[in-house]
Amino acid sequence: MASKQRHPFSAVPAAQYNETVYQLIAEYRKDPAPEKTDLMVGVYQDDEGEIYTLPSVIEARRRLFREPHWHHGYRSSQIGSATFLQVSASLFFGENSAIMEEKRVATAQCLGASGACYMAACLLKRHHVAQPTVYLPRETWSNHANIFEHAGLRVEEIPYFDTKDATLDFDAFHAAVDQLLPESVLVLQTAGQNPTGCDPTAKQWTQIAATCAMRGHLIIFDAAYYGMASGSIEQDTECIRICAEANVSIMLCATFSKAFGLYSERVGVLCLTAPNPEVCHRLEMQLRLMTRYETGGYPAFGANIVELILTSPDLRAQWELDVKKMASQLQHRRERLRALFGQLQTPGNWGLITKQKGMFCLMNLSQSELTMLRKQHHVYLQDNGRLSISGITNANIDRVAKSIDSVVRSCSQRTSVFLSSTLLLRSYKITELWTATLRQEQAEMPHAETFQPRTQLPSISFRKLHDGDHQELQRLRKTCSETGIFHLDLDVGSDHSWLREQLLHFAKEYFAQDLRTKLGDCKNEVYGYEPVGTSEGLSRGFSNGYESLKFAFRPTDGPKAGLTGEIIDTAMPVVRKFQESSYNVLMQVLSCLTDDRVRAMHISEKASRTNAVVLRYPHDAPFQSSGHNEHKDMGTLTLLLTEQWGLQIRDPVESVWRYVPPSKTGAIVNVGDSLSFISQGTYTSALHRVERINDGTQEDKYSFAFFLRPADDAEYQDSNGNVMTAADWHNIRTEKKIAGFKNDRL
Repeated sequence: MASKQRHPFSAVPAAQYNETVYQLIAEYRKDPAPEKTDLMVGVYQDDEGEIYTLPSVIEARRRLFREPHWHHGYRSSQIGSATFLQVSASLFFGENSAIMEEKRVATAQCLGASGACYMAACLLKRHHVAQPTVYLPRETWSNHANIFEHAGLRVEEIPYFDTKDATLDFDAFHAAVDQLLPESVLVLQTAGQNPTGCDPTAKQWTQIAATCAMRGHLIIFDAAYYGMASGSIEQDTECIRICAEANVSIMLCATFSKAFGLYSERVGVLCLTAPNPEVCHRLEMQLRLMTRYETGGYPAFGANIVELILTSPDLRAQWELDVKKMASQLQHRRERLRALFGQLQTPGNWGLITKQKGMFCLMNLSQSELTMLRKQHHVYLQDNGRLSISGITNANIDRVAKSIDSVVRSCSQRTSVFLSSTLLLRSYKITELWTATLRQEQAEMPHAETFQPRTQLPSISFRKLHDGDHQELQRLRKTCSETGIFHLDLDVGSDHSWLREQLLHFAKEYFAQDLRTKLGDCKNEVYGYEPVGTSEGLSRGFSNGYESLKFAFRPTDGPKAGLTGEIIDTAMPVVRKFQESSYNVLMQVLSCLTDDRVRAMHISEKASRTNAVVLRYPHDAPFQSSGHNEHKDMGTLTLLLTEQWGLQIRDPVESVWRYVPPSKTGAIVNVGDSLSFISQGTYTSALHRVERINDGTQEDKYSFAFFLRPADDAEYQDSNGNVMTAADWHNIRTEKKIAGFKNDRL
């Protein structure tokens, strides 16, 4: 008879990775295309695409198997054999270094660098006197933040990568380190930085070390790709010794997975520097206790291979040659890929491929472009644009180059081949729209004090939403429930202005045309040009005071949707980039507010009324053309970039209209009727209008809006069970004839 008792884990929630790479891997495995290409892989492969086993490892393994006294018994120490620990620490700190001779390095075997990072995080949480914040480069390994946050530590980001030149932005990085609170913690990679392939020089490391020593910062070094950037073990680990000699406190998290090819053996070490032997001994005892409590000990086989190689002169010499060969092959593949782009005359600065080092290369590809690579060409990159050079083989390099060339050409007028994607914010990532539009050099408007009364919109951090910050998520939901409008902070620390300038240039050039030309460019009743004065204005008897150009988003028509004209044709790549970036941002916000079912209603590949609008408010519009009437947006979410005063929202408590200050560091986002309906009234659709602009300037004002709407065939159902498609619902709402359909319930 089945028990009626509730199972203790019956309420366990579904687990979700913060890293989308696992979803992409699953998608790759299901892809039936025979020519599919995995450029997400983080392991070294030979030119034929096979996992490479180092000759030194093969020989060490052979010798171990021939050892008559080799056994599977427990080792005498939970944290690894004394010889293994000694040679491991010496590899990184130098056998004859002062810190090793003074016995000031505590070392323990760990489960790769991930296990070492987690053990380091636990030690920080339990024993660091300052309980510091952990600072990561904005562009770093995707799992770093997960590990330290899982241990209960606060994680923040600092600038690292110059997205314009695709190089290390050392000045910004060093300045950020210098401005951190004393006794902060930095997580840095030693060489072949993942995902950028950009490392500080020895001289720059010396500057970093001096700053960290002076400020009392602790550096957690993640050493994974040593030898694979320069071909020299010594050169790729030099930063560790530079910092140790400067008396910087160090927690070294090293793995033997990459440089030894021992991926599944999970061999790593954690090395802690100490001020004296007595503190070193206490640290070692803590490492022993943690190992005893958490794992009891670590596997010996992989560690035995590493120990044998590092203690055998012939194997050590062979290993160094093996590593040098891998680095040389990676560089050769970079050179071949760059040469192919040159032969294809692919637009962009492809010389940066060979300037970056190591296993990875960061590509400036938007989410839609990455999707195009997967869907049309079956080429898989990580969703931050990271391309694994080790995944390039003799068999696939030509097709990879041609596939990327095709995607790049489909979105011409690109100014740079490489950018960080974080960004689409870490991992995650916003495209160059935000690096172009959000750090605006916007002066305070004249007579801004005349815009009263004002409201102060809640500010929501997109970065925190992307990183899964629970408090920020709750603030977002509360704001959307109460007012339905907020400021979305999209500042990702970049000062690029290319896309902003292109959008403004296009708007000014297009609207400067005569009315006949603008009307003649429109061959579509839904999308296209709308002159000043064609719709209702701020009050009865007045018309609208703006002209606009609307672009479709759905792929069935393409963004032009019947629009013609040379200016529009030239600007389409810029408009498309704006649409893609806005779509990605709003879909992330929507994911925070609803479930997967609602998100699926908004898949970009489906036909919908999602659109982008470019608006111009002429400063010399006739007085009877006044503003924009009060209304609620019909769609799901709206994103607005504006530099103008004029937007107002209705205060639901005091029943007065309040001005919304223009956003300088992000966008204004508001809930539409569709989301209010879908959420069963949980979220509030914001009532707003645009007041006639008279700020004393003689300048036209420009705004850029993106309206996210469900797919036309998405089904709505009210509390009475009535069902209709989103397209029908939209038409009825437009005609203001809901006819018995409860529009506040799903």
